[in-house]
Amino acid sequence: MMKQNYINLLLERLIDKRDYLPIRGQNGEVSVRDGMAIVEKTYLGNYMIVEIIDGDRFSKEEIAVRLEKNKNVLMNIDRTGCFFFDVIIFDSLPDEQKLSAIREGQYMDGSQKRALSCITVNLSEGAVEKQHKFSSPSNEIDKLLKACLKEDWKDTGNTIDLEGLMQKKQDELSVTFVARKPFFTYTLIIINIAVSLLIYLYQRRTGTDFNELLSRFGAKNNMLILQGEYWRFITPVFLHGGPLHLIINCYSLYVVGVFVERLFGHAKFACIYFAGGILGNIASFMFSTSMGVGASGAIFGLMGAMLYYGMEYPAHFRRYFGHNIIITIVVNIAYGFSAQGIDNYAHLGGLAGGFLASGVVGISKKRSASRVPGRLVFFVVLAAMAIGGLYYGFNNTQNSFLNKVTRFDSMANDGRWTDIEELGEDILSTGRANQNIKVNVLIYVVQAELNLGKYDEAAVHAKEILPLNAAWGHYTLGVIYFNTQQYELAEKELIEARSLNPSIGNIDEILNLINKNKTAE
Repeated sequence: MMKQNYINLLLERLIDKRDYLPIRGQNGEVSVRDGMAIVEKTYLGNYMIVEIIDGDRFSKEEIAVRLEKNKNVLMNIDRTGCFFFDVIIFDSLPDEQKLSAIREGQYMDGSQKRALSCITVNLSEGAVEKQHKFSSPSNEIDKLLKACLKEDWKDTGNTIDLEGLMQKKQDELSVTFVARKPFFTYTLIIINIAVSLLIYLYQRRTGTDFNELLSRFGAKNNMLILQGEYWRFITPVFLHGGPLHLIINCYSLYVVGVFVERLFGHAKFACIYFAGGILGNIASFMFSTSMGVGASGAIFGLMGAMLYYGMEYPAHFRRYFGHNIIITIVVNIAYGFSAQGIDNYAHLGGLAGGFLASGVVGISKKRSASRVPGRLVFFVVLAAMAIGGLYYGFNNTQNSFLNKVTRFDSMANDGRWTDIEELGEDILSTGRANQNIKVNVLIYVVQAELNLGKYDEAAVHAKEILPLNAAWGHYTLGVIYFNTQQYELAEKELIEARSLNPSIGNIDEILNLINKNKTAE
């Protein structure tokens, strides 16, 4: 009887804590009887069976026959990743003949990831021993057997409400879908394809640069956001950098989106998707000055929703998709940090945004009433991340620098020469300007200094342009020499500039003026 108490406790823990369910026979009967019980589950993509045997009720021959039968069952299962665990329980130390039959009856096929492993339990000594010498994912069973021995199993009783336990676990493992058809997911995929097709056709018709078109259509562009185009926190989720980018994101949206929309419903799905997309673009705005497009931040938001679902329904998460979701997130983030051109900040921001938005909207009406305080916390954290991210993004060093460049361009258009000179030198002193920005700033600084009569300073800055852009360097020097009436030097520099870039500036016009001045002299 005492042994049956331990078996009952072990069965209860396997079902209640480890999500196993008893195997039913052909007629629907549960395969649990005195001296033997069999339970199963799918975990981390593997099919796992645990058979509990009262080792004192069977002879060594019967144990050997039982293990051979289990081996045949395992070999006939048409899938890889199958693990059969025989837990054989004894009142005291079993005789060596039984142990020999147990050890010899084990089986392992590494190529198919199949194994029949045996673990013995000695109740009198409270000992658990693995009999297999090969690698097998038996740690979960081993730990549970030891944990049950530490409990007061002798007083648990020799009966178990197996049907009640099974019904409770089945209810816990059943997934309720709120939406029957994920039409919002399909709509988003259609919009993504339509927008990409529109941009492609427009590019073919006008010959406009593709990146320029993406910027026009609403790509994340920090300089334009700093100028007040705040819609660029949402529009990038509908844009993609090419056919492959579009295909990958649409496929990912289909795989993850269909499941999330059916779990959460249409409206909540939309909130999660766009919250992930917006927070992803805010994160990108905070940490990256590169132009950004793509739905991947929003798709990571859907993965964040799955993580939140796992927090609400851990049994579902472990049993059905948790392993795959976690691996997908880790692999994508690791790849993003190792490869160029991938906006990992948008991915991480989207993941956080989707998780927090899921906490705000909740999963079902039944659970929402009991989680109002929790939802408030999620809302506060989500709002704090968005507001804090925007504040940091508009005031951090890199975007402050871009803001200076934006102000500089505005001043150049207005001809504010003193301000241009001061701000231009400030921009150059930061050391953050790339080659294009540096050339552009130097050209306007030279122009400002010419207008202010600072010819020596203008010549110094013009010579700084030469190693960055030789054509513009020679051109600005030619203009300076022309303004200081050094016509031969001016002509030499301008001719050199024209040889490097014939379309630069008004070279021919200045050369004509030089010839007229030479003739007049």
